[in-house]
Amino acid sequence: MKKSFIAILTMVAGGSVVYAQDTVVNPQPVVADSDTISAASELSEVVIEAPRLVRKADMDLYYPSESAVANSKNGMQMLRNLMIPSINVNEALGMVTSSGEDVQLRINGRVSSIDQVKSLLPETIKRVEWIDNPGLRYNGATSVLNFIVANPAIGGAVMTNAMPALNQAWGNYFADFKLNSGYSQFEVWGRFKLTNKIKSHREYKETFTYPDGTSISRNETSRGGIMDNSMGNFSASYSYIKPDTTILMVDLSYFKKFSDRFLYKGLLSLSDGTDDILLHDMHGDKGGTPGLSAYLEQHLPDRQILVVDFNASFYHGRSYHDYIEQMDGGDLISDVHTLIKDRNQAYAVEANYIKNWNKSRLTAGASYTANRNRSVYENLGGQVFHQRQDKAYFFAEYFYNLGKVTLTGGMGAQYTSFNFRESDQGNSSWNLRPQFTATYRPADH
Repeated sequence: MKKSFIAILTMVAGGSVVYAQDTVVNPQPVVADSDTISAASELSEVVIEAPRLVRKADMDLYYPSESAVANSKNGMQMLRNLMIPSINVNEALGMVTSSGEDVQLRINGRVSSIDQVKSLLPETIKRVEWIDNPGLRYNGATSVLNFIVANPAIGGAVMTNAMPALNQAWGNYFADFKLNSGYSQFEVWGRFKLTNKIKSHREYKETFTYPDGTSISRNETSRGGIMDNSMGNFSASYSYIKPDTTILMVDLSYFKKFSDRFLYKGLLSLSDGTDDILLHDMHGDKGGTPGLSAYLEQHLPDRQILVVDFNASFYHGRSYHDYIEQMDGGDLISDVHTLIKDRNQAYAVEANYIKNWNKSRLTAGASYTANRNRSVYENLGGQVFHQRQDKAYFFAEYFYNLGKVTLTGGMGAQYTSFNFRESDQGNSSWNLRPQFTATYRPADH
């Protein structure tokens, strides 16, 4: 059986130069479907074999075919070529969704971003784990995609990708450099997103009702606006991957928001016939966020696994909002100006323990997240406000396979605390999350 579709590629230019030697042997799973799916473009026909699929009790394993690897330039294209039925891959917007919900992306078990998936070399992806019923370990995720990747033994790779618009100052630009030695890999990558002075408009109607029952409506007519949204990411990382033994990753990153500005002008017409109102609305923010993350997955004897994940970041920036309503004759109705300077710190650590048996699995873990914020309100004479948030999460979950039936049960508990220093106000609470699922699959299909 053969199927075909037309691939329409707009505003995309990309390339890669790769030299790598891979010493990891591909596993040979049972082939669930040997049908060939062909993808044809207007210029030439490209045949992509369906991936090898192995269905397990708690996930589906997709092993990329040789043609899927050959016709992919990065991890996102590889994911698209896997053609997992319930997943929608939008490479232009950088989104992976399932049933309208975001899919949590992981690389070797570690939560990862779209940019990190894009930087993957297709030939290093050994399999993709699709989990459409994640348990308590994933803390609320609706679905999970986990890329199992092995570092090449020697060599390196350079990857570039550009997606500019032809008639607007908009585009996505990406570059990645990898150097491999043994189980180790050194990587440097950067991304720049450009959105500069894109035209924008809005129209709406609002109605105000007074206590005496009378009302007045305001109709807004657009007089034009512009939007800026330019930002960049930079990352330098080291990874040590020895399959089924040790995974170690350390990453230094910096995120910079160069400009996030929305400027809009409009005309408000009132239903009572009074003079029109000129509207000026401008808001935005800019700042930078350096970050540090580390991840360790260690396989222990007797099919035990210990996972530790640490993240820290520091944000320094400012946000502003200017809102003016002015009568056509010159009198001001509203004149609001806000300027806030923020310094935010975030720390998170998570540890999980996994014990596997032939037909069952026990998973237990704990995590702690701390957020600290200091805001200076320049428009209020430089007043300073502090707030803090702490979260602690604990869970234990047991999975058991009874052939065509799988049972999963567990309990999660989350403690949340908020506090505002200046007013000494806040709250704290515990939230219990019991969960039980039973799945029956009559056949592999």
